[in-house]
Amino acid sequence: MKQRDKSTAQIIHEYGSDVTTYYLIAMLAILPLYYNNGYIDIADAKYKFYRGITIAFLVLAGVICFTAEKVFGRIFKEKVAGKGAEKGDGRKLTSYPIPIILIAAHLLFNMVTWLFSVDRDLSIVGNGSWHMGIISQGLILLAALLVYHYFEDKLLILIAFSIGAGLSSLFIILNGFDIYPLDMGKKFNLFTSTLGQTNWACIYLAVMMGVAMGMFIHEKGLLRRTIVVITQLFIFAGAWEIGSDTILLVMAGEFFVILGICIRERELMKRFSELLITFGISTSVVYLLIYHVFTGKFTFVDEYNDGPNKLLRTGVGFLILAAGILLYLVIYCTKNREWKAGIFKNIYRALVAIGAVLVIGTIAAIVITTNNPEKAGTLSGIGLFNFDVHWGNRRGANWKCAVMAFGRMPFFRQLIGMGQGCYEQYLNSFEDLRVIIESEFGEKALMTAHNEYLNMIVENGILGCFSYIGIIVSSFIIMWKKAAEDKHALMGLIAVTGYVVCSMFCFQHVYGTSFMYMFIAIAMA
Repeated sequence: MKQRDKSTAQIIHEYGSDVTTYYLIAMLAILPLYYNNGYIDIADAKYKFYRGITIAFLVLAGVICFTAEKVFGRIFKEKVAGKGAEKGDGRKLTSYPIPIILIAAHLLFNMVTWLFSVDRDLSIVGNGSWHMGIISQGLILLAALLVYHYFEDKLLILIAFSIGAGLSSLFIILNGFDIYPLDMGKKFNLFTSTLGQTNWACIYLAVMMGVAMGMFIHEKGLLRRTIVVITQLFIFAGAWEIGSDTILLVMAGEFFVILGICIRERELMKRFSELLITFGISTSVVYLLIYHVFTGKFTFVDEYNDGPNKLLRTGVGFLILAAGILLYLVIYCTKNREWKAGIFKNIYRALVAIGAVLVIGTIAAIVITTNNPEKAGTLSGIGLFNFDVHWGNRRGANWKCAVMAFGRMPFFRQLIGMGQGCYEQYLNSFEDLRVIIESEFGEKALMTAHNEYLNMIVENGILGCFSYIGIIVSSFIIMWKKAAEDKHALMGLIAVTGYVVCSMFCFQHVYGTSFMYMFIAIAMA
């Protein structure tokens, strides 16, 4: 459409889309790589950079473009062209996707929590170096709403994603062999790449791995597909070297969910087999680098004793590669036969049911072993099933205290929470809980529950926690239904899957949580 044929609102909408593109480029390409003064205050540095670019985005795309678009749209009774026609003036609230409505509701509940916080000054910025107070929460949620309104798929966004995720993963790989090209220095062996502490890096990589997997399945253009494949190889390799057992759960969860999408069509399963081959190649290369090429030089985190490296030693990469090749050959050799989608879906449902039974069984075993070890038999000798204060790298103590603290809150506080960043302050107000934490963590300050949902139900209450869960669940359902046909839905679906796995053991921060919301918004757009 020529410029003179466009309405004023349409032109303004395009300016808003351009601003959104530049914002996404900065978020995807620069934020993951940004640091200041080496590893010192890397979280604070990223927070300040994120705050700066997001405020600029909200002013340009929100205050200026969105407001002007709506004002001119109403004055001249205009509607925005294309996808924006569905988002034109006079749109009813019920016509928005449920996750978008819940994001707005979660923003409202965050404001209520802050207004009634036990320490409003603390809740403005938040506790700890990640500063997840009302400022960050508001910026993340408002930015997601604007990305939903203005997003357009452009090659520059893919390139930015490849630069940020690819280089971050490359640095993880090099750091694993004590190579620091950015001269950041190995000041703390739990820090990696330009991403900081292992858990922070893991939650970022989980999201980006899911996004890359979604692109891998749906991208068709040669240039785009080449960029995605190369980036995916680096992300897989970085995931193996990150030194976190959580990444194994992420890999399993993301591959299982994407299998449930791809099993619906032959062409999608062919892409899935190619994804397995890529995963197998990357895994095998990491194994060869660690155990044959640079033998004895792998120095990161637990070195050879963490879960990923124990699994690598079994030669799992070659098994994955062989499985991918075999699946590809089977699909190719049966290309003239009817694809039994119904049968395959039933098999997948059976696997889901088996998985659910295993999860329920594991929880039951933990409850029995913890409360009646004499009845648990051999299970009582397995650390996984003994949920005590030492469980999960001492998360058992933290989670126990979080649940007890929530139970002691007045009903009003249970609804709205204690306030953003007030988890540590509230737990320390109880002598018995403080003693438990100090006995496990010593003098280290424990600022979060290391579980997003337990942390949120204490800080944001039932309203904040359940609106947050509602965003995740509703977006997952919508993206699951659309993922076989829609690239962005599949990207968001697998990204959210990886994020949720990490969120069980980690906490929110600006370059993990913001990306999760961002890809939900993109999928809904």
